Amino acid sequence: MVIKIGLENINIFFQRKSIKKTYLRVTNKREILITSPLNLKEEDLKQLINENYEWLKAKLEKVKIIDIGKDEFMLFGKKYQVKYNKVKQIEINNDIIVTDKISSIELYGIELISKRFNEMVCELQIPFKPIINFRKMHSRWGVCHYKDNKIVINKVLIHVPMRIVEYVMYHELAHFKEPNHSKSFYQELFKICPDHRKLKSQLSEYSSLL
Repeated sequence: MVIKIGLENINIFFQRKSIKKTYLRVTNKREILITSPLNLKEEDLKQLINENYEWLKAKLEKVKIIDIGKDEFMLFGKKYQVKYNKVKQIEINNDIIVTDKISSIELYGIELISKRFNEMVCELQIPFKPIINFRKMHSRWGVCHYKDNKIVINKVLIHVPMRIVEYVMYHELAHFKEPNHSKSFYQELFKICPDHRKLKSQLSEYSSLL
């Protein structure tokens, strides 16, 4: 099913399950997913969409589709034209990145995040040196394995502005003091990242990267 929200045609997908309530959400692909009881009628679903139209519109506006063309790369929130050359080091000049291959830019981004992570560990005076690893994850931006003194960061964060990347790292580093998302955790996070709520909202705009 397709409906028009604003000026866009949006795909709607339905899932009927043995549940009592109906759930409505916007996916990171800018689609609408409705999960409903088995006996819910189609006219009831249409009414649900109409009643939540403004909410859906606002949610869809928050999800950016990152449009990267051929020979383009988004590095820390800025789009660059990629030019290929047999260079030993990446060269960035205004809106152009000169490199030998895309994987070299990805590695460069990871190295910059790692460097900033180590600076943050020193700034926060953490009494041990946490390990930072990177991998592609489909539902999480970061994970703290506090028992192993390790943090895992989603590799796609190289495409997101560095200040938002810092928020993710602050969030995970705060778990070394407060493992759970308790009130004390958010008090600790506020101490080290006072604008964490604003940055979390900005991060949600990049959910299509997941």
